[in-house]
Amino acid sequence: MKDTDPVKIDNKPLPIGHVPIYLCVLKDNRISWRARFLHCYMRSFGNDYHHFGIKIAKDLGWDRKTVGAALRELEAATLLERAECHGEGGIFMGYVYLVYPVRRTLYRRLLDESRKSG
Repeated sequence: MKDTDPVKIDNKPLPIGHVPIYLCVLKDNRISWRARFLHCYMRSFGNDYHHFGIKIAKDLGWDRKTVGAALRELEAATLLERAECHGEGGIFMGYVYLVYPVRRTLYRRLLDESRKSG
């Protein structure tokens, strides 16, 4: 496969428990290596996993400020979306993150193209 070949985006884990990590993210010099690593780490979980900043900081041994900066960087790069999480009675519990395999605009364009051709 050449770099110019179309990429089929699929966020489902592969049968052996792996998730594809796209080179366009790993080679994206517009974001730091820390943010790129965090993106790969977050992608390694299943689609139904809810990421919370405090849990990420604990799991990686990073401080909350470092995790927050990397999450904001990924959000600005449109590699993830942040949404409020509410518990019983609508009580605010924190933020949960939806992780895209590639930048959101590219992801949506490729999904549209695959739907048209499929």
